[in-house]
Amino acid sequence: DLYKNNQYDMIFMDENMPNMSGIETTHKIREIEEEEKKKYTPIVALTANALIGDEDRFRDAGMDEYLTKPLNREKLAEILVNYFDRESLFDMVEQVNDKHAFETSFLSKVEQPLNLIEQAIVDENCLAIIKFINIVKILSMKYNYQDIFALCLNIETSAKDSDIQSCRNFMLVLNGQFNEY
Repeated sequence: DLYKNNQYDMIFMDENMPNMSGIETTHKIREIEEEEKKKYTPIVALTANALIGDEDRFRDAGMDEYLTKPLNREKLAEILVNYFDRESLFDMVEQVNDKHAFETSFLSKVEQPLNLIEQAIVDENCLAIIKFINIVKILSMKYNYQDIFALCLNIETSAKDSDIQSCRNFMLVLNGQFNEY
């Protein structure tokens, strides 16, 4: 579904995925490219399968390259250099760095309000929970973190209902979301 709606420079394909294997997915992508006249997208097998014949099996399925886990950085760099010019590679690295700076900025701004929410939950101070969760809610909207925004709404609603236990539970989920960033 992501492939159908987006243009990718390269796809790293895992073999063992739920619902559809990497080989099946690659076949489907190649069919879509042909039927819809989409630009050819290089696909790199990224797998723990390192048995004799696996590389041929993946290439026969339409994958262009083959990497095994644990990832060999030199081989990855070689593949990237073969498919992209230097300027494109520098642009990709810059985009990754920009995303990291974006996330770091968001995290630094929400750290204090999150600590104040935790304390307000301990103190069972619903007004303080509402006050500080609104800060996180606004920042999550600004930075387009919809999953965090939704959790903030749940915490706000729970605090308005004086349901401290639900605030605690949603806060645990919210902290789990932040651990992913």
